[in-house]
Amino acid sequence: MKGECDMKYSEMKENLPNREELVVEPECKRMKPDVLMEMGLAMLEDEDEPLSAGDSQTMVSMRSPYNNTETKLLSRVNEDINTFNDPFGDNFMMFRRQKSNGRTGEDHFRTLSDEMVLSVFRWLPKKTLKQCALVCRRWRNIARDEELWTRLDLGFKTLCPGNLGDIIKSGVRILRLAQADIPEPAFEPNTFPDDYVSRLQFLDLSMAVISHQGLKALLKRTKHLIKLSLEHCVVSDEVCDAIAQNTQLEVLNMTMVYALSPNGLRTIITNCRRLVALNLGWSGLTVEALDVLMSCLPPNISQLNLSGCRQQFLDRHVFQLVRGCPKLMELDISDANDISPSTIDILCQFKNLEHLSISRCYHIFNPSCPQNVLKLGTIPSLRFLDLFGLEKYIPNLVLSLPSIEINKFEFSSIARPTVGIRRTSIWGLRVRD
Repeated sequence: MKGECDMKYSEMKENLPNREELVVEPECKRMKPDVLMEMGLAMLEDEDEPLSAGDSQTMVSMRSPYNNTETKLLSRVNEDINTFNDPFGDNFMMFRRQKSNGRTGEDHFRTLSDEMVLSVFRWLPKKTLKQCALVCRRWRNIARDEELWTRLDLGFKTLCPGNLGDIIKSGVRILRLAQADIPEPAFEPNTFPDDYVSRLQFLDLSMAVISHQGLKALLKRTKHLIKLSLEHCVVSDEVCDAIAQNTQLEVLNMTMVYALSPNGLRTIITNCRRLVALNLGWSGLTVEALDVLMSCLPPNISQLNLSGCRQQFLDRHVFQLVRGCPKLMELDISDANDISPSTIDILCQFKNLEHLSISRCYHIFNPSCPQNVLKLGTIPSLRFLDLFGLEKYIPNLVLSLPSIEINKFEFSSIARPTVGIRRTSIWGLRVRD
């Protein structure tokens, strides 16, 4: 066996071209590269021998475990990805748009007329209007337009000194300052020219903290008031003179005012002849003031509150009312302790009276003849009767006067700007946006 192998080896050696000694290579080296790749292997070259350019390209292709169409396509895609110029770079999540040198958007308000912008501003609340006035000159001029400040509610607010002048200059017509704190000075010096007249028509100063000088200065600038409330304010003769300038005044509320004199009351009544509602409840009227009032009341007055005149309101005052104010529809003379039972016969002469309040008028009922009060049922228009404090007469009245509602209204609403818990309007006019 050994001899046969030696013979074959000698024959192969003789057939070699260079007669060089044949070196037997391992089986793996004699395999073709394609076969190796299918097995997941690659051919390795000796590191000592340098490779030419062609051999290098061949070596790269031979090192790939798979040399098929999918492999070539994948390698091409990888090359495209590597050569792709990514505009975002590695920090693509932190990308920021570069600011352009010119305008990026169009100002649509520049294309609108001032009238159109004013129509938009009408829908904005007052706080937003103040901010709009800080944008530019054009917006400031539009935001100060008088139509935007027709109504204003500053109830329960504390104003800065001098702010009242700016409010009046804005052209407000409906102003609520109920329980507001108006410190001195209410107006800065030289705020108005001498002949300036405000546009105020409806003013509510109920229980406002305002000085006598501030109130006088405010009312001196008003000549177009239609409805006014000065509840719990100091009303001196000078203030009354300022009120008398408003000849168009129709509603006046002076409940619980201080320092009201007969002369001041006369000045108001003789000049404001269009009054239809007047409230002087608990204002400390004297007998002299009541005499002046009864002699000067305009004939068209329909609502009158004279409650709280304990010993000052007398039977003759009721008679003067019947004679001088035949159109009275609502009358409140509560707490008039000195009127007698004969007043019932006088009150029955009213033909248009719908609401009568005689609460706590203890002497108006005759104990010997309790049926005397039933005469009030002869007033054809009477619908409401208030008798608080006289509850012992109520059962008999309810049975005898079924068409009249007894004690339905605990508080009087004559000439008051607000009634109940609603505080968004005065005299039915909206003051809040």
